[in-house]
Amino acid sequence: AVQAEPYAVLSEDNTVLTFYYDGNKDSRGGMSVGPFSYDPNNDQRWGGHASDITTVIFDASFASCTSITSTKHWFRDFKNLITITGIENLKTSNVTTMMFMFDGCEKLTSLDVTHFNTKKITNMGWMFAYCHSLTNLDVSKFDTGKVTNMTSMFAGCSSLTNLDVTPFNTRNVTNMGFMFSSCSSLTSLDLSHFNTGNVT
Repeated sequence: AVQAEPYAVLSEDNTVLTFYYDGNKDSRGGMSVGPFSYDPNNDQRWGGHASDITTVIFDASFASCTSITSTKHWFRDFKNLITITGIENLKTSNVTTMMFMFDGCEKLTSLDVTHFNTKKITNMGWMFAYCHSLTNLDVSKFDTGKVTNMTSMFAGCSSLTNLDVTPFNTRNVTNMGFMFSSCSSLTSLDLSHFNTGNVT
């Protein structure tokens, strides 16, 4: 049997990015899912079509993939992304970094990360930065016990009116710089439970 592997396929018009986990990567013209480094002048991710993509789909097959260790830069600067479907099929139990994952998704109005398993995550820096159009974001189920970096995590989330971070365990966080920078629509923010003992 052909070994199943995670990959992504771009539609012919470069607007739909679909994630699969099966043995058909070659026949579908599949692309690597990283880990990625990022150079805005020479973007190696997704064939350089980040700003063309309007829709991201996680195929049902992707739910069988537990090998992903990094979603860093995955949707960074997807300036025209409007819809993500099947995100519950993204299993993050072994992911250690989500840095810049949704950074610059400025047209995304909704995002469901409630099922994300974040137990192994150490880096959430810029994870939701500049998601200007998000009106709500439920991160209340995040296990942040291993996270050391929350730099600019919600920076520029200028449409969020509320954000519940009271369950966050921040005992290992060393960097919270600009964490809520330019969250200009927040009416209240309860940080009374934050343990900032290791923050520098």
